[in-house]
Amino acid sequence: MKSLSNWFRPGQRRDDEAEEKLRACYRSVFKGKPTKAEQEVVLSDLCAFSGVHTLAAADDNLIQREGRRSVGYRVLRYLELEEAERTALMQAVVMETLISDAEGDL
Repeated sequence: MKSLSNWFRPGQRRDDEAEEKLRACYRSVFKGKPTKAEQEVVLSDLCAFSGVHTLAAADDNLIQREGRRSVGYRVLRYLELEEAERTALMQAVVMETLISDAEGDL
């Protein structure tokens, strides 16, 4: 499964070009005719942003993070992905999260 980081080298994964590419993928998915790679990038971004692969710790941002997670789970529930697709997606999500932790969020 593709994530945004697959298209850029380290150090370029969170620059303006990467952000524009992500924006273009979202526009394609929601307003155009997306490729499979664009769909995968948007899905992995949504899942990474929503934190569906994490546990929320009790702090000031708990309500916001739980709201994001519930949106992510709703998307996944209606997609009805096969086990192999879910595994590939979570690998892409973890990679995006690690890169965001190292290089910053988009």
